[in-house]
Amino acid sequence: MLSTNEEKELKEKVNELNKKTKELRSRLIQSNDQKKAQIGKKQANSKQIVSLISSNKQLREERDKLTSEVHALKEKRKVLNQDITKKIEEVKKLNEEKKKTAQKHGLREDPSQIKSQIERLEFKMETEVFSFEKETALNKTVKELKKKLEQSKQVSDIWDKAHKLSKEIDALKTEADKYHKEIQQKASDSQRKHELIIDNNKKIDDLKVEEKKFNAELDQKSAELSTVNKELEDVLKVASTEGFKLQEEKQKVEQSRQKKKKSSISEMKKQVEEKLKKGEKLTNDDFMIMQQEE
Repeated sequence: MLSTNEEKELKEKVNELNKKTKELRSRLIQSNDQKKAQIGKKQANSKQIVSLISSNKQLREERDKLTSEVHALKEKRKVLNQDITKKIEEVKKLNEEKKKTAQKHGLREDPSQIKSQIERLEFKMETEVFSFEKETALNKTVKELKKKLEQSKQVSDIWDKAHKLSKEIDALKTEADKYHKEIQQKASDSQRKHELIIDNNKKIDDLKVEEKKFNAELDQKSAELSTVNKELEDVLKVASTEGFKLQEEKQKVEQSRQKKKKSSISEMKKQVEEKLKKGEKLTNDDFMIMQQEE
C-alpha cells in the first residue's frame, strides 16, 4: 500500500488530470463550434458563387440572343436602306424627267392638283348661285384647266410613278425607323446584361478570395482540433492509469480495514468465549459481539 503522502499525491494528480480533461473537452467543443461556424460561412459563400455563375450563364444566353437579334435586324434595315436609296435614285430620275417634260409643255403644276382645282370649281358652280358674268368666267377657267389637264396627260404617268415611289419610300423609311428603334432597345438590353455579367464576375472573384480565406481558417481549425484531441487522448490515458492506481489503493485500504475489523471481531469473540468458559456474566456488548459476522 502507499504511504499517506503518496496516496495524497496520487489523489492530487488524479484531480489535476480530471481538471485538465474538463478544460481540454471545453476547448474541443469550442473549437468544434468555431469550425462549424466557419463551414457555415464557407457554404453560404459557395452558394453565392454558384448562384452568380448560374445567373451569368442565363445572362450570357439572353445577351447572345439579343446580339443575334440585333444583327438580324441590322441586316433587314440594311436591305431596306438599300431599297430606299435605289427608289430615291429612281425618284430623282423621274423628277428630272418630270421637270424636262413640264418645261417642254409649259406645265408648272402637278396634274393631280389641276384635277382637284377642276373638281372644286365644278362643285362650287353646282352648289352656289353666281351672276351671269361670274358663271361665264368660272366656265372659262374650268375649260382652260381641262385643256391644261388634257395636255398634262402626256406626263401624268411620270407624276404618278414619282408619287407612288415617294409613298413607298415613306413606308420603307417608317419600317426602317421601326427596326432602328428596335435595334437600339435590344442593343441597350444586351449592353445592360453584359454589364451585369462583368459586375457578377467581379463579385465571383471577390467571393473566391473569401473562399480561400475560409479554407485557410478551416485548415487552421482542423489542425487545432486535431492537436487538442490528441492532447485530450494523452491526458485521458494518463488519467485512466492513475485513476486505476487510486482505485486499487482504495480497494487495498478497504481490504486492510475489513481484515483488521474481522481480526478485531475474532479477538473479541474469543474473549467472550473465555467468559462463558469461566461462567462469567455476559454484557449486552458481549451479546452484540457474538452476533457479528467475521
